Amino acid sequence: MKLHLSYAGQPLHQAPTLVLLHGWGMHSEIWRPLSGLLEDDFSLVLVDLPGHGRSQAAAESSTLNGMVTEIHNALLQAGIPQAAWLGWSLGGIVAMTYALTYRENITSLMTLCTSPCFVAREDWAAGMDAETFAQFSEAFKTQPQKTLQRFAMLQVQGSASARQDLKQLKSLISSIPDPDYPAVSAALEVLEADYRSLFSAADQSDLPVTHLLCELDTLAPISATEYLQQLPGSAVAVLAGSSHVPMLSDPQMLAGRIREHLK
Repeated sequence: MKLHLSYAGQPLHQAPTLVLLHGWGMHSEIWRPLSGLLEDDFSLVLVDLPGHGRSQAAAESSTLNGMVTEIHNALLQAGIPQAAWLGWSLGGIVAMTYALTYRENITSLMTLCTSPCFVAREDWAAGMDAETFAQFSEAFKTQPQKTLQRFAMLQVQGSASARQDLKQLKSLISSIPDPDYPAVSAALEVLEADYRSLFSAADQSDLPVTHLLCELDTLAPISATEYLQQLPGSAVAVLAGSSHVPMLSDPQMLAGRIREHLK
């Protein structure tokens, strides 16, 4: 299997390194509006998750731990033994798992629009209805491209710039038209799990952690803020006026938050 890495900003080892992980069904090009605002300060490493974008997939990379292992190996092969990480949505779950597995290789962590539990449960209302999620998963198996386009609409919902954001998202999805659909489907199963214990474990580590939620996000709603604020070792902030894609709708504000965390 070959994992695709791309680079932006300063040459490696000449500035602080920041690894960027995208979310489910997307690829690393989602970061381009943001990376242009960070390129003077960081060496940016943009990762395509297994089966997403230009990354190949293997059976062993279909699990969360498998994803983490593949990324770790790819970074070491690229000469990147240590970095700060920013994970968006599913990428935040992957980044936190990486941090707890390879603590010595990560200097700090930010999650963006990452819910402790994306699917609602009896004791967790801040998530997508379980039946709706199951229907979405089944639809992806039979009509993946159409379902990805539907998902794009959910991500921009509520934002004042929704129309422009949706146009960008659809263009990005179409720019790499043939991801590994079975691998992307497996990643959707990863997204379904309950990660509250993962958030708690990350909070209890000595790692600097910041969780960024967005005011208008319907996929990782700010109602999760109450839970996150009970984790005393982590910082929590809400980005005003943004939906699930702040790197498209307000990259300037997001870049400022990243610099604040990594200063």
